[in-house]
Amino acid sequence: MSSSSARPYYPTLDSLRGICAVLVALFHLRANSHFELLPLVRNGWLFVDFFFVLSGFVIAENYRGRLSTGEVTIRRFIWLRLARLYPLHLFMLLMFIATEYALSAVHAAMRSGVREPFTGSRSLDLLPENLLLLQSFGFSGMLSWNGPAWSISAEFWTYCLFALLFAAGALSRAAWFALCLAGAPLAIFALHGPSIALEADGGILRCLFGFGAGVLLSRLRWPQSLPQSVCTYGELPVALLMLAFVNYAPGWDLTLAAPMIFAAVVTVFAQGSGPLSRHLGGEIFLFLGMLSYSIYMVHIYVHARFKNAGVLAEKFTGVPLFLDAERALFGATLWAGDIFVAAMLITTIAVSFATWKLIEKPGQAVMLGVNKKSSRTVSRGSSN
Repeated sequence: MSSSSARPYYPTLDSLRGICAVLVALFHLRANSHFELLPLVRNGWLFVDFFFVLSGFVIAENYRGRLSTGEVTIRRFIWLRLARLYPLHLFMLLMFIATEYALSAVHAAMRSGVREPFTGSRSLDLLPENLLLLQSFGFSGMLSWNGPAWSISAEFWTYCLFALLFAAGALSRAAWFALCLAGAPLAIFALHGPSIALEADGGILRCLFGFGAGVLLSRLRWPQSLPQSVCTYGELPVALLMLAFVNYAPGWDLTLAAPMIFAAVVTVFAQGSGPLSRHLGGEIFLFLGMLSYSIYMVHIYVHARFKNAGVLAEKFTGVPLFLDAERALFGATLWAGDIFVAAMLITTIAVSFATWKLIEKPGQAVMLGVNKKSSRTVSRGSSN
């Protein structure tokens, strides 16, 4: 943990967030490739639960006490979180809308028989829940527009509930933990069985469970109170546990345990004292951590544009670029698919750097006001 400022900052956890964002992107960048055969990629959707646990821990470290004492008001806290999430969310939503208009014109000119614009998951009827960040409540029950943004919806409303209850007193804080750590998992089990794979069909429950586990870590102060030797020598075993869990848990119907597994990862890696943490402190990993939100928010758009380009290239050249007639998977061969995945991932990171620099940071500054106090609030230590 950095001690250079009053606000906690955990560079190793930031790096892990960046790696997890890449793995989630690889999960969605569908292709007939060797990557698709890796369980770590095939089950990459589970790393969203790492985001929830980490977010709960870091937010609680930064704001739990200040909300309880009134140093930070509920209104101020909610505005800070909205400023963190909404500019890039809105920008990507506008990009999808603009692209839908543009592609409809191209397809009409080519008479390609592609679906009508603004239908299905791109329906205008689904825009209000996206604009209001309500995708995770199950109103439509389907991923729409920028699909991964369902988790942004879940996080924002979980932030609001966290602020309300932690500012309201001890009894309300006890209710928070009861809701997150007992009510949410029981509700998930009732709705979905032993699988935690709720998204637009009730993903708010999934977020409450993971976020609550992260807040509990902060409350118990386990990352700070454990002997350094435990965290130093525990990094490799815990990392192996996480990898084994992601590889096997979906097949064994154990995914409901994801928040507990990722809570162990956050606990051990928060100190940043082990050999794996030294590697995670490298510039490339910190760079990915810095871009993690952008990577998460732009990768579906990049994939969709690659698919558009592939369809056009296949039409004009006659060279098969997809495995199936529905053009769901890039790559007529595994090696060709590997090339597509590498190209999409590199493009995603490049686009993410642009959106981080041109949308995320300026968007926060606009919403918070360009002054010294606001600038400190949106420093990289508050990237959750």
